[in-house]
Amino acid sequence: MSGSGGGGGGGNGRLAAAQSLQNEHAEALLVQLNEFRKNEQYTDVCLICDDLRIKAHRNILAAASPYFQAMFGGNFPESSQSEVHIYDMEPRCLELAVDFIYTGHLDNYVDCVQQLLETAAFLQLEHLMDLCTEYMCAQLDADNCLGFKHFAEKQNNFTLLDSACQYIITHFKEVVQSEEFLDMTFLELSNILANDALYVHSDDAVLCGLTRWAEHRPTERTAILAPLLRYIHPACVTADVARSLPILKQSADSQSWLHDVLHSADSMEWHIFVLDKMGRKPDLQRFNMAFDEAMQLQPLPRPAFAVSLTAHKNILYAQGGSVGRSTRESFYYNIYRDQWHELHPLLMERSHHRSVILNGCLYALGGNTLQGATCSVECLNLVTNKATFRENMLAKRNAMGAVVCDNTLYVMGGETDHRSLYSVERYDPRVGQWQEMPAMREVNSYCSSAAIGSHIYCCEGLGSCMERFDLRANRWDVINFWEEREFYEIFVVNNKLYSVSGEAIARYDDMENKWLCEFKFDLSREWDTAIGLQMGNYLRL
Repeated sequence: MSGSGGGGGGGNGRLAAAQSLQNEHAEALLVQLNEFRKNEQYTDVCLICDDLRIKAHRNILAAASPYFQAMFGGNFPESSQSEVHIYDMEPRCLELAVDFIYTGHLDNYVDCVQQLLETAAFLQLEHLMDLCTEYMCAQLDADNCLGFKHFAEKQNNFTLLDSACQYIITHFKEVVQSEEFLDMTFLELSNILANDALYVHSDDAVLCGLTRWAEHRPTERTAILAPLLRYIHPACVTADVARSLPILKQSADSQSWLHDVLHSADSMEWHIFVLDKMGRKPDLQRFNMAFDEAMQLQPLPRPAFAVSLTAHKNILYAQGGSVGRSTRESFYYNIYRDQWHELHPLLMERSHHRSVILNGCLYALGGNTLQGATCSVECLNLVTNKATFRENMLAKRNAMGAVVCDNTLYVMGGETDHRSLYSVERYDPRVGQWQEMPAMREVNSYCSSAAIGSHIYCCEGLGSCMERFDLRANRWDVINFWEEREFYEIFVVNNKLYSVSGEAIARYDDMENKWLCEFKFDLSREWDTAIGLQMGNYLRL
């Protein structure tokens, strides 16, 4: 067996050596062909562009460029002419293109990259087009992204177009301050506002950018502002910001939208969102706090068991879960539009994990992977849509509790592959390391947790007590209920603790130390997770 392995290694070495020789041969051939061109040896055509004359070889040009192949191989006068005129092209760009054909390299092209990309597209030099496109994508900024977008549309360059559009969405707050933004058409701006990925920016910032655009040409744009305002939900805008924008009061339709903003600000309400695990009835429901209104929402695109659920602004995030095995699938749900969309997938498969949001980043913590419990942590920047691994937790754990409190992540309890955990640890992104905290005493497996002020609460899936951590005292206290209860999830609504079980939604009365039933389900459910969120009553707008 060892002899066979050695033979395989030797075979790979010989293949690598052969590949190296082939590369050296190709490079040497290009060098020699370029020397022939420089010395005008064996050349049979002269390209003329304005005052520029370039001696070259027909077969080399035709081999590299379908444009030249058609010219020299078809029934065109140029096929037999020794001199060929090239019109409507920058001479320098033609020279750079021919240099690239003969060398595979490109120098001193930065200041004319757009014209060179046009030349490459005209001559159908795909590798040169790719090189120019890659450079332009790397140079995108708030001042040029709109111009690059227009250029890409004219050139049908979908790679550059996608990059420019993504940059505009990701850096919208900076783009609206550019001069190019003020010259956008109604249709262009409408398409940007309709992009659901714009949710990563505050609606106040989007509104201010939109009104800046309208105020640039108030005579023609005041009347068409209202249709664009429809892309911004009134419940997501701060009333004081809206009041400070005079242009919103200059048309009846805009005034109507402003009225909805002010009405929404006066009618902020808490809602409870509950997500059912895959099984009896995989769905997502919303309850108001009077529990006289329940709305069936769009179910997850692909329901799964042990999904993580968290929320930010008017967006719910569902990550991972199990559909027979752990998955990387992630989705986000726009509450006001009642739509699910795909989110950047997890970097690794997870289920029975936790997701929390801190400083505009979505953290996925621990859970079960295909190899068992993990201590890994990954972070998705919701603005840049870039995901990276962060420092590992001190312990592998799944089915644990996790909260954000005082800009710090706290993780507690859960299980490894072999035992339950009482341990607690915290992570401060500013420090970049996990720190061990005082352990819990009673609560361990299948934890759920919530934070109110300087206190963290933690329950296990089935138990007769809850533990409360006082950040100031750095101590856990056990709160006994003296009766066994089921906790699929605990969460906070208006500084009060709530829980969801298979039977009901309950509220914790700290004065009586009792869980009071707020709403009883008609049927026993298998709720996976739940969350409370304060928002405008969008059903009444």
